[in-house]
Amino acid sequence: MYRRFKKTITALPGIRAVMALSTLAASWMFTAHMAFAATSGTSAFNQVVGKTVTQSTIITDIKNVAVGIFGIIAAAAAGFGMVFIALGGISLIHGGGARKQEGMERIRNGAIGIVVALAAGTIAALAAWIATMFGA
Repeated sequence: MYRRFKKTITALPGIRAVMALSTLAASWMFTAHMAFAATSGTSAFNQVVGKTVTQSTIITDIKNVAVGIFGIIAAAAAGFGMVFIALGGISLIHGGGARKQEGMERIRNGAIGIVVALAAGTIAALAAWIATMFGA
């Protein structure tokens, strides 16, 4: 049955032209529908939200969320640094020679962690400030 259908279709004159035209018409109708849906969908979204959503507002929202999340991560890293300093101090007080060396190492690593966390928070704030200078 498939062979008979294929023979019939290939025997018709101009079948390729008809297929090409129908493909073009279908793609035009699809793009026209998508363009209409995009404009009406955007206006409907703006009516529901109550403000005009532009690329600038989206970038500003993304910037605010990113700075907030990065600030939380930097604060958590600084907190872990404080915990390491406290544990190092406990090891330093209650330990012998080897434990004192381990305590000093923990205190040093905790201090380095706090400095890195503060530097990362400063870089994030600086990046947000630069982004606001360019209109984000």
